[in-house]
Amino acid sequence: GDFKAPLERVPDWVATTDPETGEAARRDPNTMPRWAGSCWYYLRFCDPANEKAPWSAEAQRYWMNVDLNVGGAEHAELHQLYSRFWHNVLYDLGLVSTREPFQKLLNPGMVQGKSYRYFVGEESDRAFDAGQVRYDGETPLHAETGEELAERWVPPAEVRRVDGRA
Repeated sequence: GDFKAPLERVPDWVATTDPETGEAARRDPNTMPRWAGSCWYYLRFCDPANEKAPWSAEAQRYWMNVDLNVGGAEHAELHQLYSRFWHNVLYDLGLVSTREPFQKLLNPGMVQGKSYRYFVGEESDRAFDAGQVRYDGETPLHAETGEELAERWVPPAEVRRVDGRA
């Protein structure tokens, strides 16, 4: 639809004067970061069919708080931190019944597995997973045929194109 940020609906606030130059200026009404919605999505899951409110008090009391929230380092640093912050704001406003959104937070760390494929030659598109490879010293070989392979990093989005799988 024709979504506008709440502050954009207040023309007197948006239209202002630059204090340094005296010229007409426009304030940016987009004050929330784009990820702000992900800070409370778990509450929406309590009452997804509710068309009048993000969640009902009854559904929120029944479903909250989340048993386990799992995420990597970037997830713990941003999403979980801000989710806890906003949940506490909602708690202080009386909109949720639990002080904490999650009973347990689990941060398994950063995935550090190899993110590349093995190929027959540098220009080949014939790819092999790490499980199909053995090493002779520093040289990767196809585990069954002994054919010499080349290690080549492949961006995750390209893996499907290269070997037809996700």
